[in-house]
Amino acid sequence: MKDMPKIYPKKFKDKILDLAINKNESVNDIAEKYDISVNTVKRWVNESRKAVIDGKTYSLKRYNELEKHIKDIETENEILKFVLQKGVQWSNDVDKLLKLVQKSVDNGYHRTTVLKLLNVPTSTYYDWLKYEPTDTRKQDEKLKPLIKKIWENNNREYGVPRIQSSLREKNIYVGNRRLKRLMNELNIHAMTPTHKVYRKPAVVDDKTSVEDM
Repeated sequence: MKDMPKIYPKKFKDKILDLAINKNESVNDIAEKYDISVNTVKRWVNESRKAVIDGKTYSLKRYNELEKHIKDIETENEILKFVLQKGVQWSNDVDKLLKLVQKSVDNGYHRTTVLKLLNVPTSTYYDWLKYEPTDTRKQDEKLKPLIKKIWENNNREYGVPRIQSSLREKNIYVGNRRLKRLMNELNIHAMTPTHKVYRKPAVVDDKTSVEDM
C-alpha cells in the first residue's frame, strides 16, 4: 500500500513560497531546511505561477503575454477610433498626418504603433518630418479653401469648368489637371441636381374590356 501524500498547512506552504519567490532562496536550501522534498517545493512554485481564466489554467508567463496582447488590441482600437474621428486622408495631406500622429502621441499612444496602424513606414514618417513643401504646394494649400468655398456657395453643383471660370473672374488661373487634383484632395465633385419628374396619370379607357386589362 502506497504512503498517503503528506498534507501541509496553507500557512506553511505560503511561507515556503515567500522564501522561494519573494526572497529568492534556493529551492534545495529550502527543502533541506524545512525537511521537504525538492520536487514538492518546485511543484508549489509552479502552481503558484499559474492563472485560471474561464476555467482554463495558464502559466504566469502565458497569462502575462495574453494580458499584454489584450492591452495592445485595446490601444490599437482606441487609435483607430481616434483616426476615424479625424477623417484624415493622409495620402493626400502629409501635414494633417503629421499632426495626427503627434496628437496621438500626446494622448499617450506609442508613435510606432500609430504608424503601424496607418500603414506608414517609420522611415517615411521621418522623411516627411524633414519635408519642405514646394512653392507650388504652398499655393495649392492657399487655393484649396477658395475652391471649396466656390463649390459650397453654388450648391455643390460646380465641377472643374465652372470653378475654373469662377477663379478666372478673380484673376486666378489654374489648369484643368491641377484643379482636378485639388478637388480630389478636397474630396469634392460636381453634384447633379435631382429634379422631380411629373408623370401624367394613366387613364383607362371605359371601353377597355376586363380581358384587355
